[in-house]
Formats: sequence, C-alpha cells, structure tokens
Amino acid sequence: MQKHKKFPETIFLLTCFLFAGCDEGRLYEDAVTTSGEGLNVSITADIQNAGSWPATYTVSIAAFKNGSDYALISKSIGVKSAETGFYNITLSNLPEETNTIELCVVNRLGQRIATFYSIKPDGRENYDISLQEVLDVNMFDVIQNNIFTATCANCHGASTFAAANLYLTDGKSFENLVGIESEKVGDGTLRVSPGSRSGSLLYRILTEDLSQNWNYDHSTEITEYNLLELIGAWIDNGAKR
Repeated sequence: MQKHKKFPETIFLLTCFLFAGCDEGRLYEDAVTTSGEGLNVSITADIQNAGSWPATYTVSIAAFKNGSDYALISKSIGVKSAETGFYNITLSNLPEETNTIELCVVNRLGQRIATFYSIKPDGRENYDISLQEVLDVNMFDVIQNNIFTATCANCHGASTFAAANLYLTDGKSFENLVGIESEKVGDGTLRVSPGSRSGSLLYRILTEDLSQNWNYDHSTEITEYNLLELIGAWIDNGAKR
C-alpha cells in the first residue's frame, strides 16, 4: 500500500520540474528563435508589369531543389518602394537542399511558371543582390515565349505560311487573337474572347477535340496542365497585352 501512495507524488514532482523549465524560457526560445539561421537572400530590383498577373499567380523570390518545379519556400515581391520605385524583397532561412534561388512566378501550388532571374548558392550565408537590369514579368510575354513561340509559331507564321491565316509570332500574335473572329470556324466565334476561356476558340481547341477533323488535332499539342491553365487564366483576366 505504501508504494501505491508514492506514485502520484512522483508525478507531481515531475510536473513541477517541467513547469520550472518553461519558466526559464529555454523551451520557448528553442521553438521560435530562427532569425539569422540558414541562408538569407535580399534582392532589390526594378520589376515591371507585376500587376499583369491574376491572383492565382504570385511574382516571388523562391528556392528550388534540383529536379523539382515546386518551391521549397517562396515569398511575394510585395509592393514597390514609394521612394525608389524598386522592389526590396528578403527571403530568410532557406532550406539546406536549395540549389537555385529565383525571381519567378509561381502558381497557387508553388509550381514554377516562369523564371526571370536565377542564382546558385555558392556557400555564403547571406546574399544582398541589387539588379541593374529592368525585369519585365509581363504575363502575355511569358505566354508568347513559352507557348506561342516555342510551340505554335512553327505552323503559324514562323515561315512564309500561317495556318488559318493566324500569326502567332512575336509582335503579331496579340493582334491576331484578341477580339478577332475565327476564319476557320466562321460562326462569329472569337479566337480569344476577353474574360471567357469557354468562349475562346484558342482555349477550346487546346483542351477539347474540336479540331480533330481539321488537318491537325490541336488538343494533342500542349498537354501540360499548368500551361493550359496559364492561357485560360490570361483569357479570364481580360486577355491583356
């Protein structure tokens, strides 16, 4: 019986000991003190057209590891300084597996959509970078470079021929798409109807089998969801230049 009475006393003493440790602050400090540890990056840059992206995308500084398009950690560029007109962004405590630090656009999942500036860590703990060149992060330019020029222009104007009289080369694509009636369909359907991806032939032929009876089934051309969603989001956001 004596042994059973000592057991709760032992629990009580242990509880007092734990609370005494908390009063010293050590457990609390270990849990929240992270400032200054790990890799820290600050970038000052003149960034243009950051507002061309809808809310589903973020212009950010982000850290990536090799073989992955998803950011380990990222931070929005925020707003530009009223005094200098430049953006000042700091990303702290980057993971050890970081292989590249990028000024880029990521989607809601943290997936890289386009990169505008990139560096590789070289062993330093702190990077303070001031970019001299202007970075234009315009959404339509990303679509032009990554989709139209890379994929579509081969048949649409890169040579002396433009299928369906549709030019998707740099400098011509916007005027050939936005608000222009399709010559191929011919029922008043617009190639790009600002604000409506479902009413835009461009989006429909890339995501449906609408063109399977044409000379080429366009739905087989671009299969990456993030690129199709990029076009759809651009159209829904007003199809701006």
